[in-house]
Amino acid sequence: MSELKVAIITGSQGLIGRSLVDEFRTAGYKTIGKDLNGEADVPIDLTDPTAIESFIETLDEPVHALINNAAIASWDKPIEETTTEDWDRILNVNLRAPWLLTKLLLPRFAPGASIVNIASTRSQMTDQRNEPYSASKGGLIGLTQALAVELGHRYGFRVNAISPGYIADEHEKLALIEHEAHPARRVGKPEDIAHAAVYLCSDRATFVTGADWVIDGGMSRVFAYPDKGSTGMSDPIQG
Repeated sequence: MSELKVAIITGSQGLIGRSLVDEFRTAGYKTIGKDLNGEADVPIDLTDPTAIESFIETLDEPVHALINNAAIASWDKPIEETTTEDWDRILNVNLRAPWLLTKLLLPRFAPGASIVNIASTRSQMTDQRNEPYSASKGGLIGLTQALAVELGHRYGFRVNAISPGYIADEHEKLALIEHEAHPARRVGKPEDIAHAAVYLCSDRATFVTGADWVIDGGMSRVFAYPDKGSTGMSDPIQG
């Protein structure tokens, strides 16, 4: 049995997922990465409850951290073209799977375990053609709050969410305006999210639970009404 703390990370082969694995390993965790893509430690279809149950049964070590990061994020269909099957698949991965993993892991969590759900600023500010994704992330924040109350009182576990904004790959070519639009003067990096997740699972964050940490370089605080005939911003209400 490993003497390291154990962290389960879903979506471990994605942009943020790979950084999560790296940072938790650096912090001294043994990581168990789950994904359908790439070279995950555990290839798993999170739309399949039976597959999730089978994975849980293979665990023989206490789990100290669960990072629900996996999500179907690439969605660009108008509502007229979104099917019930589309909706169910997205909600099952993005919302039902975190709930089910948390539920099934209850008897296997170590004392003082921590859960971090990777949500999105799309739950608060969104664009067209994003109904399933935005709904799933809004639901994930609600689930985070409910679990924090129940699992905190009953088990002493902490549950938090992180809502990333624009997170870019280091090789992605971006225009200067994409950086300068952020009050932080740059777009996000995967490690921005991973550092926060490691902190939330650490002993330094034992008084943090039920929170949704928005990590978006300040973009959700930018006044978004365009000024008429200029590139600036103005208040649309004229006195």
